[in-house]
Amino acid sequence: MRYLASRIIILIHFTAFFKVSAQIDTDRPGITNSPNTVPKGVVQFETGAFDWVHASVYDNQSGYFDRVYENDFNTTLIRYGFWSKTELRAQWGFHSISTRYHHKNIHGFFPGETDSIISIAGFKSLTLGFKRKLIGTDKWNSVIIVDAALPFTAGAEVKPTGILYETFIPVVYSLNKRISLCSQLTLTWMKDQNLVSGLTAKVALKINNKINAFFEPYGYRYTHNHSELWVDSGVTFLVRNSWQLDVYGGAGKDNGAFLGGGLSFMFNTLKKNLSSP
Repeated sequence: MRYLASRIIILIHFTAFFKVSAQIDTDRPGITNSPNTVPKGVVQFETGAFDWVHASVYDNQSGYFDRVYENDFNTTLIRYGFWSKTELRAQWGFHSISTRYHHKNIHGFFPGETDSIISIAGFKSLTLGFKRKLIGTDKWNSVIIVDAALPFTAGAEVKPTGILYETFIPVVYSLNKRISLCSQLTLTWMKDQNLVSGLTAKVALKINNKINAFFEPYGYRYTHNHSELWVDSGVTFLVRNSWQLDVYGGAGKDNGAFLGGGLSFMFNTLKKNLSSP
């Protein structure tokens, strides 16, 4: 505990030395990304200290519900203000999955049956991309995010079969100084696999100068007529202008539940003071 506390204190002093007067604006913890880019010369770290998923998946062949437990540790997004209204992005993290097969039949538990548990773990694919401002007015804001997950950087057990391409287009309308309405279109595809599209509808509320909250229904549509519906909610706490803590949770229709939390911070790599994205 003392070791962790000392490291946090060192990090606080480090970010204070390279301070940015602008307030941190993160893409986490919800699904809908921020409609802003980080200022030029600013480096921003958004870390998911933990992300836990508990899902129940029905197997059509066996007639059983399989329990899936997924954990992400220290999933870190690094955002760098490369140019005015343009940022470069890199994301990596550790992923583990435990699947309990033949746990429960649709008619109930079967005494004497032995569950089989298979666990895999490893680093996820390194994701590289960029974020570019599209619209920036007093009421409307939007960006486009394009990235690619590189399979050769992933651990052997969790390595995908090809490069995963993703595009995100969030659009935000500010009703007033406290309430914003947000929506995001997501397109995900991989060679020789189906296209996945997603849509979010988010309400963001500024409770005070330190605390913000959100509520966010969202869904995914697969090309083979399969769809998923989810909802999540969370709270962010501004420790200081360059530091933010978050916690969130949610659940899906027939897809289980999830919980997570993280820490985000930013610092300026340039000598001049930066005041806005």
